Amino acid sequence: MSMHPSWKSSKGNNQTLSLSKGNFLNYHIQTFQYWYNQGIRLFKLDFALFNVATSRQNNLENNEIIKQNEDALFNALYKFKQKNKDAIFLAYNGFGGEMKDTYPHLKKTIQTKWLDIFESLYSGDPRLSDIPCSNFWRSKDIYSDHMVNQFQYNDIPLKRIDNSSFMLGNTGTCYKRGKAAWKSTCLLSYARGGWVNTIYGDLSLFNPEERNWFSKAQSFWLNLQQNATFYMLGDIPGIGNVYGYSAETTHGKVITLVNPSQTRKEFALPRGIKKHLILYYDNDGHPFLSNKKIKIHPEQMVIIGTEKFSSKNYSLGHDNVLNTSKQTRLLYRTSTKKYSNQLSINYIPKNAKKLKIVFKLTDKQHHPIRLSGGSPPDGTFLNEIFQVKISQKNRMINYQTNSIKQIWSGMSWILVEIDENIYTTNIPMKISLNIAKKNGVKGIISCKLYEIN
Repeated sequence: MSMHPSWKSSKGNNQTLSLSKGNFLNYHIQTFQYWYNQGIRLFKLDFALFNVATSRQNNLENNEIIKQNEDALFNALYKFKQKNKDAIFLAYNGFGGEMKDTYPHLKKTIQTKWLDIFESLYSGDPRLSDIPCSNFWRSKDIYSDHMVNQFQYNDIPLKRIDNSSFMLGNTGTCYKRGKAAWKSTCLLSYARGGWVNTIYGDLSLFNPEERNWFSKAQSFWLNLQQNATFYMLGDIPGIGNVYGYSAETTHGKVITLVNPSQTRKEFALPRGIKKHLILYYDNDGHPFLSNKKIKIHPEQMVIIGTEKFSSKNYSLGHDNVLNTSKQTRLLYRTSTKKYSNQLSINYIPKNAKKLKIVFKLTDKQHHPIRLSGGSPPDGTFLNEIFQVKISQKNRMINYQTNSIKQIWSGMSWILVEIDENIYTTNIPMKISLNIAKKNGVKGIISCKLYEIN
């Protein structure tokens, strides 16, 4: 893109432009006004960069440069909205939030003053969480839930958070998911309570039956967003315990819960529930529900309707996304004592049952270290970076993994599963991970081995 002559007075480094110096911001506002006069009312601002300085600002500290640019944009947009009162602005990248991972120690990184300008603040394109899952798409759901939790921690109301999680299609941005596990992602995107409900991708992937289901789900949730108050429930998603959302009206509640862990979990329901019904669940195991609590299978999502919403008229069925509902038992765990790029263990399996092995990469403070091989089509597949080998008596054992993908946003873990009929019990099994990264990345590598019952 060529730089307009009138922008040169705002020029920073590498084709960046200052908002506080020169004519770029004024030109930008004039452009908004032109399109507003043509009937446009909705404006999306993306990839804001507030640390840009012109040559005349080289003597300023970075914090002061950021403040000047933020104040300039805020004041200009505030005046624009005063003049054009029905103009709507949506904020995307650059307006705060820690989006790179799901480390569960939250920080205040968002300025609530932006709520005076923007109807919504987006909480990040969908990435993989740092919670390992057999269902690849559940880990992605957990990331978006963690971001919503973080933005609420920063005093952004749920209704003003655009979670931007509902993506379909065969592009690299959505990891070529097609429409895999789309129903749960769809329902969670609405259950989070945001009033901006973005849908990205190729809706032509839906067949007529799926379009009818989507229409019913959307009508159900948009009605709730108009009439219910939304709350978050449970733990911070990045911790790995049960969490969720409650949409509450005077006639009942709709409770959405996710168990991100590898074991079955109980969750205490709110008091005073008289009638209830499971409206939706994914994976193949039906949750166990009583008036006081619910038992949720590993990696499972469930929606419960109470009182008015306990009618079968609101049922959304179930989606057998992946057979992850079997109970697991932790058999073995270990980690490197110091930073390394490899870990090897010897384990003697006693029972002929399916095994699940999870490797994670963190620093000493348990902060995830995420690795990426780049984007499609030229990126390196994650299983070529996290290289797992399993053998018995020098015979290589095949395994399944969900990481045969080019993942632009990176991952801090790899999960593999071994079928019970391809290994021998009571014979040592060698399991190893080697991190093959050109820049020699090292970290604390942990390993957990589960038996699937």
